[in-house]
Amino acid sequence: MSERENIDLFSQAAVKSVKSGLDVGTWPVWERYDVVEVDGGADSYLLAPQDAAYEWVYPLRLPSLFLEFARIADQEEITREVWLDWAHRYGVLGLTLRDQSDPVQVALFGHVREEGGPKESFKEFVREAKEANWLLRLCESYASPEGLDRFRFLEEASEIHGHRLPSGRVRMTPDDSREWALSVVLNKVQYYLQDCYPVIVPVEGGFAQGWAFHTLLSGMYLQMMWLLTAFTGEEDDVLRCKRPECTRVITYKQPEQPKGLATRKNDRSGGYKTRRDKEFCSGRCRGLYHYHYVKKAKGRG
Repeated sequence: MSERENIDLFSQAAVKSVKSGLDVGTWPVWERYDVVEVDGGADSYLLAPQDAAYEWVYPLRLPSLFLEFARIADQEEITREVWLDWAHRYGVLGLTLRDQSDPVQVALFGHVREEGGPKESFKEFVREAKEANWLLRLCESYASPEGLDRFRFLEEASEIHGHRLPSGRVRMTPDDSREWALSVVLNKVQYYLQDCYPVIVPVEGGFAQGWAFHTLLSGMYLQMMWLLTAFTGEEDDVLRCKRPECTRVITYKQPEQPKGLATRKNDRSGGYKTRRDKEFCSGRCRGLYHYHYVKKAKGRG
């Protein structure tokens, strides 16, 4: 076989491995977390006890985990119960770093405190959920033919991060607003992708490339990357709400998952098939669609 043929074969194998979608990144979920109160009870954070057991999950195999996280902020209020329920199902987000001055701890357990810590606070969880929701809606608005209200999104961002919005509006054309939205989404996703990395895994007949991550949050933003690439894929790669006025994403196509690697009994990390029969993002949209496009249509008939 010539050198050129070797290079071509290597290139084909690389592309095939990347597309195989072996999402092998794991994340620990402890059987329990202590709620540590700080600031006189004004805030609190999660920390797993040293004697608590944990199990591994495969977050990238949970269909639309990023969507689930982002939709938390659709609720009128994100409660502590929602925060605790998330942690007991999926673990903490991975926001607390280990003491970098202790090289032994870092070498043994890594830079991130997967068991929790001061940064895994209720306030930080709420802020991250709201920002994920904000970015998802920005992405959905970018894909909408009606365009987006840039100033409204900027107001929301200032509220999430606690900054004052500068006075005065910058006038932008619809195309400029869409380009602004795209740059914001891409920059944020790219920032989190720095904590994701490719890994090589053995498969039947050889090896393939998989994906892993340092934090649960960065793993979810890897799913956000898949959503962005699905927007430019086949027509049915992204399933949207059936109501024409709504642009919300219900689910999207993700890389196929390998089977037989789940480690938890009855664990969803083995992957459920994404529901393709769901037509509406919410009961409200279902009711509005029925009223405007079914009931009124019958009345006109």
